Amino acid sequence: MKGIKSKLIFILFFVIYSLLGIYYIDRSPTQGDETHHLLTIVSIAKDQDIDLTDNYQNIDQYGFFKGKVDHHTIIRENKEYLFHGLGLFQVILVPFYQIAGRLGVTIFLSTISALLIFNIYRYSTYVTKNEKLSFGVTFAIGLCLPLSNYSFLIFVETTAALCILFFIRIIHSQKPNYLLLAILIGITPWLHLRFLLVTFVFIIILAYKTRNTKISRRFLYLIVPASSVLGYFLFTKYLYGSFDPTVATREGMLPLNTRGNILINLINILIDRSYGLFIFSPIFLFAIPGFIFWFRKSKIFALQTVSIITIYLLPVLSYFDWNGGYSPPARYLTPIIPLLIPPIILFLNQSKSKFIKIIFMLFLGWGILCFYINFFTIPNYGFVYMDGGSQVIRWIYQVTHLNLYSFFASYYPSKILNYKHLLELAIIFLGEIYFILSKYIKE
Repeated sequence: MKGIKSKLIFILFFVIYSLLGIYYIDRSPTQGDETHHLLTIVSIAKDQDIDLTDNYQNIDQYGFFKGKVDHHTIIRENKEYLFHGLGLFQVILVPFYQIAGRLGVTIFLSTISALLIFNIYRYSTYVTKNEKLSFGVTFAIGLCLPLSNYSFLIFVETTAALCILFFIRIIHSQKPNYLLLAILIGITPWLHLRFLLVTFVFIIILAYKTRNTKISRRFLYLIVPASSVLGYFLFTKYLYGSFDPTVATREGMLPLNTRGNILINLINILIDRSYGLFIFSPIFLFAIPGFIFWFRKSKIFALQTVSIITIYLLPVLSYFDWNGGYSPPARYLTPIIPLLIPPIILFLNQSKSKFIKIIFMLFLGWGILCFYINFFTIPNYGFVYMDGGSQVIRWIYQVTHLNLYSFFASYYPSKILNYKHLLELAIIFLGEIYFILSKYIKE
C-alpha cells in the first residue's frame, strides 16, 4: 500500500507543480535571481562559457526577460561572472534548457520537487511509523508555502532540500550505500555556498558511520567528498582570485555590509509579515513540540537532525540578506523544510486534544490560502519586495476592509524590531506551551 501511495503522491505533485510552473512562465518573465541563473544556463548552453557580459547585453533575445536588469556579477579580467550560486545547479539544468528552453527547466525542477515530496512521505513514514498521517501531512505541506512556490522556480532551494533529505535517508537506512553517500556529499557544496558548512557536518557523520569498515574502503568514502570540497575551493580561487568562497558575494554586494545579527534574523525569518515562515505556514509551529517528543523517542536521531538544521542556518542567519531578497517567503528555510515534517507528524500523533486537530486544519487552510493569494497576485506571482508589504494582508483588506498591517510585525522599512515582534513571540511561546501540554489533555 505504501508503494501505491508513494507513486500517487509523486504523480499528483508532478502534475500540480508542472501546471503551476506552466501557468507562471506563460504569464510572467523570470523574477529575482531566476533571471541570473537562467542567463548563466544560456551562457553555458550557447557560448560554452560562464562569462555573462554578452548575455546581459542580449537579454531581450532570449525571451524570458525584457528590459534592463541589475548585473549580479563581479568582473575578473574583463569578464563578468555570477557572484552568487554559480556551480553545479546551472550545469544540471543546461540539457533541459537545450531541449525546451525555460519550459524544459521548469518541468525538470517540478519533477525534482515532486521527487522531494515523494521522499518526504517515505522519510516521514520511516521516522513516525504512521503511514496514514505521514501521507496526509506531507500532502498538506506540499500545497503550502514555501514548497509550493519554489517547486517550479529557477532557485536551488528544492534541489538542495532533496540532497539533504537523501543524505538523511541513506545514512539511516539498514544497509547504507556509502559510496553513493560520498558522491552526494561531494555534490552538496557545488549547489551553493550556503551548503558548504553543512557539507563538513555530512563528512563528519560519514566518517563516524564508516568507522568499522575496511581502511581502504573508508579512505575511498572520505576522499570523494574531501576532493570535491578541495575542488570547490580551487574553483573559487581560479574564478574569483581567492580561496575565500564568500569574497565574490561580499564584493558583488558592495557598498552594503553583508553581516547580519543572527538572533534578529532568526526572529524575522520566522515571523516577519512579508517573509516569515510561521506567518504564511503556521503549521510549522507544531514542529517545535514535535522535536521535544522526538527527542524523548530517539535522542541521537533528533539531535542529529537539529544539528544539521542549526549548522545550515548559521551562515544564512549571519548574512544581512536573511530574506533572500526579491523572492517568495521563507526562501532560505526551504532546504530544511523536509526535516521539520516528521516532528509535526509525531506531535499530531502524540496529542490527545481534539482542539489541536481543529487548529491543524485552520493552519492548513490558512497556509493554502496564503499560497493561493501570493501566487495569483499579478505581477508578483508570489515574489515579495523588501518594503514591509504583504499581498495576503492587502487581499484581506480588499475583501473585508480589515486593515491587519498593524497586527503583524515587519522588519521593513524601519529595519528594527519593535513591540509587535515581542508580542508575537510571546503569543507563540504561550501557544507552544499549550501544544506541549496538549499531549496530556483529553477533550
